[in-house]
Amino acid sequence: MGKQSSNPEVTVVITAMTDSERPWLLEAVDSVLAQTVVPHELILCVAEGNSWITEELARSAHPVACEKLVKLHRMPMALVGAVRNAGIKKASTSWVAFLDSDDAWDSRKLEKQLQAAYENPDASFIGTDYVFIDAQGRSFGFADGSNPTPSSWMVRRDLMLAHPFDPEAKQGSDYSWLVDTYKVSQRVRVPEVLVHYRIRGRSISALEYGQSSQRRLRERAAQLAAYPFVRYPLLATTYVRYLIRRRTTYDV
Repeated sequence: MGKQSSNPEVTVVITAMTDSERPWLLEAVDSVLAQTVVPHELILCVAEGNSWITEELARSAHPVACEKLVKLHRMPMALVGAVRNAGIKKASTSWVAFLDSDDAWDSRKLEKQLQAAYENPDASFIGTDYVFIDAQGRSFGFADGSNPTPSSWMVRRDLMLAHPFDPEAKQGSDYSWLVDTYKVSQRVRVPEVLVHYRIRGRSISALEYGQSSQRRLRERAAQLAAYPFVRYPLLATTYVRYLIRRRTTYDV
């Protein structure tokens, strides 16, 4: 699939409800607009009264695509599950893909997922693997891929409408969704690192999951990523672990 290819079957939903996400929002948006297979639309969910969103979008490296594809959906402040549900309802395609506004995609992400969907016509969930980055965008560790982060999901919209996220869940709405839909969704994993998952303080996931031991470890690793003598060994050891556990299925 070349750069000229487009696919009208995917809507991307980006959540950007807080001002703290502003430093990374444009990187997230541009990573969608730069896809080798361009999505049908990008629904950007922002809080009511957001005064800077149009200013940020005006600086896009893909102004024509940004004007054509990005649709703003302003809504009251809500928990992340409710925000994603709102984006799903606004979508007009058979597939939806999620991206947190402080994460970013490899340019081949949708292409790889759509190819996997083509090869697995009964699949309703296509995920990809991901690498952790710090606030400055430095990679510092590979996830083992067993638990897909929402920024790696591409899901059939009818499944999401039938089984929405819990809009009132304060923690783990995505993990609960994975568990609850285990028997009603056929899942395919693209075993390639196609998502950059940012670890920073006060992020969407940090607010949702709170200070779990795993979260504290990741945030500490992100802080230490500033030092090359820590970052490179972390990358090497987690990459070896990733290769050992790499497969085409999920644990959950």
